[in-house]
Amino acid sequence: MLSDGKVLWRRAVLEAVVIVASILMAFGLDAWWAGVQARHQEHQYLVALRREFLVARDSLESQATRRAWAQHVGEALIGQIQGSTEAPADSLLYWSSGLSLQIDFDPPMAVYDDVISSGGTQLIRSDSLRIALAQYASQLELVRSADQQAWTTWEQRIQPFLEGRVPRVDRLRKGIAGQYSTIPFGASPHSSQWKKVLADPAFEDMVAERWLRVRIASGRLSAIGPRIDVICRLIDEELQDD
Repeated sequence: MLSDGKVLWRRAVLEAVVIVASILMAFGLDAWWAGVQARHQEHQYLVALRREFLVARDSLESQATRRAWAQHVGEALIGQIQGSTEAPADSLLYWSSGLSLQIDFDPPMAVYDDVISSGGTQLIRSDSLRIALAQYASQLELVRSADQQAWTTWEQRIQPFLEGRVPRVDRLRKGIAGQYSTIPFGASPHSSQWKKVLADPAFEDMVAERWLRVRIASGRLSAIGPRIDVICRLIDEELQDD
């Protein structure tokens, strides 16, 4: 028959084992629940990211059209500089107004930025998807840089050059703005000095520079679509595994 001391000792050991087991079970449940919450948060991020990237993908077609037209007006003006027959004044005004077309790819980024800033990428289990998201950001920055260079060429070089030579009023009336909105003033009393403008080698250089920057940006943008496709495919794979 066990002594009272041994009974008390065994009871103490049993209680300690039960306590330890309870603590370990509690930790395990907490870890399991944290994992469930992490997977739920990851699922929400992936669904929202996919929706955002599809919107960005849909905007690429209009971007391509806009950029092709921006390159076209540069080619048309350089053709005038290098050709022997001058186009009608309205055409020259229309093309020159196209040089002011601001081109930028500004896809929705709210979800992407939230995932990055909140550390949400740590919840994404797929290494391939995390890498693809980082590469998207890098490619997008390259496009934006080239777009900014194209705009700077217009804003800091071409526009100042045209001032006093080709009235801004007429470029507005006969250009893009006049096609899509009502211009509340008439033709400028000052004539356009197209012969001087087209004969100036500096103008040819500036138009060629603008054309080149738009072309570079367009080339970089062409890589965005395939990158988005890869991201969406990887997201779909992750969602199917849930």
